[in-house]
Amino acid sequence: MLENLGFSEGLALQLAADEAKGQLGPSHNCPAILEDEEGCVRGSHPIRGQRNKWRDCRLNLYRAERKRLAAQLALCGYPEHEDEIQAPIGPALWASIDPKRKVANLRDEMKRASEYKRRGWQSAGHLALIGSTGVVKSHLIFALYFSALWDGVVGLYLTMSDLRQASKELDSHNERVSHDAEYRIKGWQKRKLLVFDDLGDRLTDQRMSREPGSTKAAALLLDVLNGHSGKRMFAANLDSDGLAEHPDIGARAVSRLFGDHRVETKDKRVDMQPCMILSLYGDDQRQYLLAQGEQR
Repeated sequence: MLENLGFSEGLALQLAADEAKGQLGPSHNCPAILEDEEGCVRGSHPIRGQRNKWRDCRLNLYRAERKRLAAQLALCGYPEHEDEIQAPIGPALWASIDPKRKVANLRDEMKRASEYKRRGWQSAGHLALIGSTGVVKSHLIFALYFSALWDGVVGLYLTMSDLRQASKELDSHNERVSHDAEYRIKGWQKRKLLVFDDLGDRLTDQRMSREPGSTKAAALLLDVLNGHSGKRMFAANLDSDGLAEHPDIGARAVSRLFGDHRVETKDKRVDMQPCMILSLYGDDQRQYLLAQGEQR
C-alpha cells in the first residue's frame, strides 16, 4: 500500500511489514471507512459487494509517519505508546500548548495558525514559523502536519539532516544509490504538502564554502522547491535575512520559501495568497519547569 511516498526502500518495506503484522483481520474501528466499504484490512478497504475491489485507506500515510516520527512526537509530549487513532495526534498536540506561556503573541499566533488550517489544505498559501529556540514552533508544525495527514493530504516532513543525506546519496559513485535518491526526491516533489523543520539549524558540511546557498544541501533544497507546486510549511530560528545568508539555504531558496502561492480552484479560478508568517519569540519552553523552580 505504501507506494512512492518518498521513503527509502528499506524504511518503506519495514513500515509495510509492521502494518501487516498489526492488522490480521478486518478492522471496523478505522475512522476512514466509507459507507460502501466493509472494513480496513492491512491498509485496504474492501468495497462491499465487489470481489477483489478495494480502496487504499486514507490514513496509511498518517500511520506510517506516526511510526517514523515517534521519537520527535514524544519530545513534543505525544507518547510513543499512545494510540494515534483513538487519540488523533493533531488535536492532542494542539490542546497541549499552553497559550499563557512566556512566548510573545503566542495566543494570537495560534489563532492565525488555526485560521490557516480552516482555509483548507487545498487552498493557496504557504506558512512560515519564525522565532527563537524552544517556543513551540516544531510543536505547532507537527500539530498542523498530522491534522493534514488525518484529512488524507499526501505530505512529508523533512529536516536539514534529510536534505544532507539525500544530497550525499545523489553524489554517490554507486549508480543504484544515486538513482534511488533521484527517485525518492521526485516523490518529495509530488507531495501536496511539504514540511521543513529547523531550516538552517546547522551547517550540513563544514568543509564547504561558507558563502550563502553554497552547499549541496542548498542546491537540493532549491531543486525540490523549484519542482514542487503544493503547499509548504516550514520552521526556522532565523528570519528571512538570516536564512538568505545561510550556506544551506541562500537567497534563491528564501524567495521561494516566502513566496506567494497560487492554486487553481475547482471552478477554474486562480487563488493566490501570500505566505503567512508566524513570529514566536520568548523563553525556552523546554526549560519551563527549571525556570519555574528558580522562581519558587
